[in-house]
Amino acid sequence: MKSLDALNQNITSIQTEILEYICIHPVSSAYQMYKRKALSTTNYRFIRKNIDDLGKKGFIHRYKIEFSRKAKIWKLATAGKEWGTRRAVNS
Repeated sequence: MKSLDALNQNITSIQTEILEYICIHPVSSAYQMYKRKALSTTNYRFIRKNIDDLGKKGFIHRYKIEFSRKAKIWKLATAGKEWGTRRAVNS
């Protein structure tokens, strides 16, 4: 079984902050995180890039609902791609 430390190596510290923020604020956008200065970085493009990366890794999913001003709203995934596979759990 993979240790939690091995799984944590796949995400950066800013991505951990993003996941923590989304846990507290389940319906969140990159702009909201940027505007509220909720993260250790104030670079909006960097926040968006890391959110997209978390989405590709399967930790978060986009809502499929249309929001005003084309906001991309994110929510936590019930199981990340790595955590949801039998091979990763048994490795």
